[in-house]
Amino acid sequence: MNLRGDDGLNFYEFKLIEDEKLFKKSYSETLNKLPIDQKIADNIIEEANEAFAYNMNMFRELEGNLISVLGRIVFNFLTKKVRKGSTED
Repeated sequence: MNLRGDDGLNFYEFKLIEDEKLFKKSYSETLNKLPIDQKIADNIIEEANEAFAYNMNMFRELEGNLISVLGRIVFNFLTKKVRKGSTED
């Protein structure tokens, strides 16, 4: 993925949120004030669960690809006949 430094962690950074605890409290209060009935709430929960499942599957796939790539690198290294510093021709 050619990421540098901590760039792979940017997904978890929210630079525009100064106070995370206050933001979470305000966010929850706003959601609790929405005029929705149980049917709409159930639909929201169902869609949120689908989104979480999609995200989990995506991360599993990325992890599998990473493991596959690392495995190929190690295999190629181990099966390469001539390596720097090797005494074999």
